[in-house]
Amino acid sequence: MGIKATAADVAALRRKGVIPGGKGKDAAPALVTPGAVRPGVWLVAYHPVSEANARQWQARSRRAGMAWRAVRAAVKLSDLSVWEALLRSGRPVRARFVRLGGRRLDPMDNLPASMKGVADALAFLCGADDGSPLWLPSCGQEAGVEHGVRIELGVG
Repeated sequence: MGIKATAADVAALRRKGVIPGGKGKDAAPALVTPGAVRPGVWLVAYHPVSEANARQWQARSRRAGMAWRAVRAAVKLSDLSVWEALLRSGRPVRARFVRLGGRRLDPMDNLPASMKGVADALAFLCGADDGSPLWLPSCGQEAGVEHGVRIELGVG
């Protein structure tokens, strides 16, 4: 189940500026180191941007794909088995997506839209229907030097 991140995916992310590698004002931001922080918390090396004014569907689709690959690279399926079991038993799961670094986005429109790809990827990996009343997502943002997304799962 899920998608696997390969060395080619990482190279493509680096070329597209999602992973640092450029110079000057167009250089990609310094991203967090992906992986588990503690049980139920992961850092994802993906810099979500506002989708509210994006008019190019191809660019939005490409960013959504990059978000899915970044989540898959940071989160192990074995770590999600507990949350999947909770959802199957009918208990709600709270998912909080915190945007790290960068300028602040409008919390009503831009922030949730920027997190859609990350939220969809995690819901898929957990085996959750993202429209289900058992899946309780929320968004937040924090200032910082490194950019990325912190995912926090908890019992709702």
